[in-house]
Amino acid sequence: MKVHYSSEKHTWETPQGLFDKLNNIFNFNLDSCAEVETAKCSEFYTVEDDALQQDWRGVVWCNPPYGKEQVNFVKKALEEHLKHKSTVVILIPARPDTKLWQDVIFPNASQVCFVRGRLRFGNSKDNAPFPCALVVFSKEKVDLSDFYAETESSETRAYEHALDIEFIVHREMKRLGLSKSEL
Repeated sequence: MKVHYSSEKHTWETPQGLFDKLNNIFNFNLDSCAEVETAKCSEFYTVEDDALQQDWRGVVWCNPPYGKEQVNFVKKALEEHLKHKSTVVILIPARPDTKLWQDVIFPNASQVCFVRGRLRFGNSKDNAPFPCALVVFSKEKVDLSDFYAETESSETRAYEHALDIEFIVHREMKRLGLSKSEL
């Protein structure tokens, strides 16, 4: 019996339309998780290059493998942002209840954008069985209004603003050395 929401493949090509919209905003210079045939930037790393061992400089696009390795790529994105002041945009499944989101993404991301609907990756005949999010590690907030205008409803935009407030609270608590129990 075939499992409906399972795949032996962990790398999926970024939908070109989604990438084009984001590239118009960010102007990416590096695709950190590419295959030669589907690279989105002229500079890219393939599995053979081992992106986790490379420097990510500039404005980086990252659609990491959708398996357990994903955690390592998100942590690497944060590390490269801090080390080189790179802007890194990651496309990952939206799973805000996980430790990765709670311990790494929420306290450190400059922005999170939940993608409306389900994406269709590469040559897949079906949409992904999970919602996706864009996680941005950047020294300053980027205006995503053009992206939202075409992809988001007003309810989702309101949710993004609520998340912005949560990020601010997390950062201030971290800066002041406070824990949630001290509020």
